[in-house]
Amino acid sequence: MALTRVKRSGEPRRKASLPPPVKASVKAMTKKEFADWTGKSLPAVRKLCDKGRFFLDGFGEFEAVKTGTSKTAPLEIRPVEAAPVEQHTRRGTENLSFAELKARKLEAEIRHLEQRTLDRQETIERNFEAEIIEKLIDALQPLKDAFVKCKLTPEQTSLITGALNESLQQLERSLIQ
Repeated sequence: MALTRVKRSGEPRRKASLPPPVKASVKAMTKKEFADWTGKSLPAVRKLCDKGRFFLDGFGEFEAVKTGTSKTAPLEIRPVEAAPVEQHTRRGTENLSFAELKARKLEAEIRHLEQRTLDRQETIERNFEAEIIEKLIDALQPLKDAFVKCKLTPEQTSLITGALNESLQQLERSLIQ
């Protein structure tokens, strides 16, 4: 055991022995490392650690373990190996290495970004169509005014005005949709 600080009485303090790691290939992380890895804020990670054992979608199940015996001992966050029976019942989680968990997270982020890109593209197309229709309405308005001012028979004026009004209404309806 490694010596650390010295007590007031002059006796050296000893670090508590750590429990064996869950998996040889997976290392324990500090709260800061875990926050950076998952993209969560440090306060959110602290709240998760307060639970002791928690599950994150796309990452798996973890537990927060104190590294010492004191009240303020730092925490390590370690992945939890599920028992064979639990593997199928716990939201279909599997014991994965950190690389596999990170790959899953990246895949989810890519899907999310692709969906956001499609949504933006549709919004841009709708806005572009709306601009075109508004320009057409503005272009037809002087034509309507000109026909109204022309000296035509009342029948001709009413036919042209009706046709223009119908066209403007159709454009406005397509703009609303």
